[in-house]
Amino acid sequence: GRGMYPYLTGSASWYLLTLVNEVFGVKGQRGALLLEPKLVAAQFDTGGNAAIHTLFADRQLHIVYHNPARLEYGDYAIETITLDGAPVSFEHRGHAALLPRATLLALAKGQTHTLDVQLVAR
Repeated sequence: GRGMYPYLTGSASWYLLTLVNEVFGVKGQRGALLLEPKLVAAQFDTGGNAAIHTLFADRQLHIVYHNPARLEYGDYAIETITLDGAPVSFEHRGHAALLPRATLLALAKGQTHTLDVQLVAR
């Protein structure tokens, strides 16, 4: 009677994992960070931004996807990424981006680091 069924069965955990890994596209690939967002236009705020705070490689990350044109999933690709305001190199993997693990391990622990990801039309 307390609405705890999703919590007790573990389905809430799977839901959150699906949001992080599949919707926001934050995944690991052999230790590197793969960003492969599958956000639809309605999931971006009025400024065209969608953000998630997560932990990866023992570093706190605030990942902000910028989609000023409010493009639909499938119509955008990652153009640039900045880390704490500085451009960061990454490898294009289709419509995804792969950031090397060394880039993340160079970050200080115990503070939140911001990744700004610019999305543009394909």
